[in-house]
Amino acid sequence: MTENEAIKVLVTQIQCIEKSSSGQCKINCGDCKKNIPIAYQEKSYEVAITALKEIQRYREIGTVEEFREVKREVEESHRDHQITVDEWIRMLEGEN
Repeated sequence: MTENEAIKVLVTQIQCIEKSSSGQCKINCGDCKKNIPIAYQEKSYEVAITALKEIQRYREIGTVEEFREVKREVEESHRDHQITVDEWIRMLEGEN
């Protein structure tokens, strides 16, 4: 299942829950044309969780702007002298 397919499944589920809880829908969910098989629901949750974990990993890495700043610092440092691997790692971690 692709992320877009998972989004469609999740959006449909949310719409059904909203209609059911507000009393707008009187159809038994098992009889509904929009009823989504449990296997598809489970897969959509897995895809969503995987995507959220990936986003968390990217946030840990930092923003593009943060990367560019570190890159600029490394390039400036490199012009003056060769930096060690430890110095480079400290720069990436935000230490001076």
